[in-house]
This record gives sequence, structure tokens and C-alpha cells, in this order.
Amino acid sequence: MKERLSIGEVADRAGVAPSALRYYEAERLLPEPERVSGRRAYDPGVVRRVAVIQACRAAGFTIREIRALVGATAAGVAPGEAWRQVAEAKLAEVAALEARAADMRRWLEEGLACGCLRIEDCALAERAQEEMPNRLARQMSPLEGPATSRKRRTRSLG
Repeated sequence: MKERLSIGEVADRAGVAPSALRYYEAERLLPEPERVSGRRAYDPGVVRRVAVIQACRAAGFTIREIRALVGATAAGVAPGEAWRQVAEAKLAEVAALEARAADMRRWLEEGLACGCLRIEDCALAERAQEEMPNRLARQMSPLEGPATSRKRRTRSLG
């Protein structure tokens, strides 16, 4: 008989909580395990899959992006090609985050050097008002655009 691991054993070996494994199953990142007397019985290879998921999460990938990567390889796309597709999109996102962080640093440093007595009189506020349309256009991204923000608010309220 093939070796099978309980959810607790997989969780211990992978360094995650059992609830994380159930979540990954629900998100279709892990294959549904066999059931033995109603309990999950995992193939030991699932520990490696969890390590890949954790590495992707550490790299900033969303569950949707990880699912695309896992789904592509399951559909026969070479892992390297699937990774390239997902990584290229993530690199563009990282570049946008870096640009935004550089803008934030510049504003914060200029603000620290400011000697204004009232915020309303500050040259930074005046410049911010002038630059607002350009800054808003740069900040709009598929991850942070108005539609996504609305969805997040809706989910948290409902």
C-alpha cells in the first residue's frame, strides 16, 4: 500500500497550519486527497506542492496567479513557460510598485525638509494638487483600480 499522510503530518512537514491545507484545496491549488475512514489521506508529494505554493506567496503571487501557474502545468504547459508568463506579469507589477515607492520616498523626504507653519500653505500641497491627475493615472493598475477597490469594500461589508 502506498504511503499516505494525514493532514496533521502534511502540515507539520510543510510548516503550515492544517487550515492552510484545507484552504489550498478549496482554492484548487492542491488536489483533493483520498479519504480513508472519512479522513484526508495525502500523497507525500503534496508536501512539495505546498512548498511551491509557499514560495510563490513569498514572491508576492496571488492565489489566482498561483492557480494559473498550477493549472497551466497540469494542462501540459511546460513549467518554465508557465512560470515565464506569470513572472513577466508580476515583474511589471513590481516595477509599478517601485515607481510608486520612489514617489512616496521623495514626497516624504521633501515633507521632512518643509518649514511651513500650516499644511495648507505648504508648497508640497500645492504641487500635489497640480500633479493629482497625473499621479492618479499612474496609480491605476489592475490590482488597485477603482473596480477592485469597490469589490474589496463590497466584500468586507457583505
